[in-house]
Amino acid sequence: MPKTHAFYTDLAEYYDVVYLYVDYRRHADAIFSLIQKYKKNDNPKLLDMACGTGTHAKLLSPKGFVVTGVDISENMLAVARKKNPGIFFVRGDMRTFAPKEKFGVVLCFHNAILYNQDEAQMRATLSNFFSALQPGGILVFDAVDKRIGATPKRGEYRFNSSDLNLSFKPQWAYNEKTNRLDLAIDFDVNGKTFHDHHEMGAFTLQELKDHAKNAGFDVFLLQRNFEFPRKEEALFVCRKPL
Repeated sequence: MPKTHAFYTDLAEYYDVVYLYVDYRRHADAIFSLIQKYKKNDNPKLLDMACGTGTHAKLLSPKGFVVTGVDISENMLAVARKKNPGIFFVRGDMRTFAPKEKFGVVLCFHNAILYNQDEAQMRATLSNFFSALQPGGILVFDAVDKRIGATPKRGEYRFNSSDLNLSFKPQWAYNEKTNRLDLAIDFDVNGKTFHDHHEMGAFTLQELKDHAKNAGFDVFLLQRNFEFPRKEEALFVCRKPL
């Protein structure tokens, strides 16, 4: 994360409200099924990278995993720790976080891997994930293809209650000159507005698959069908060979 974003700082307390439309329980069940299918060791340790407020961690921990959550935002981690007093959370950057222990699973969701803005950063992160895994372990991440920003469309999600009126309007746009994806998000929280620009790496799904293979992984590219499957989105399961 190259700069501070309101979504992860000033608005951290509202992050879970913004993502109420996400079926996290369905996510967790699907992730668990993938782990059972693709993981080839019995290491129960799970590293949730870019863990946000720790919802995936909360749902996966009861399934038998020893979870460590890592995020670059202290504001997000404060919420995660409050929600999950029995789970260990620590501040770290996906490119440089170097745990002493080895994990059976590494997760990186909500397109967070695209905060690697260029090929060098992506290679560093995937190499770091590879090093963090025990042989037979898996990395699972989701990502959008850069072509999602070719014809920008603004989404809109709203939450209204007696004391909170919140709108969340995201839009992907691809900048061909800089080869970056720009995720622009407009927020309105009880009449107070925030505007975020998240400059992210622009890769095709095939390029991401190639980068993961070059890092040493066996790669399985799957349709991301948690909520709204689109051809520009995919789920990556990357296994470290035994």
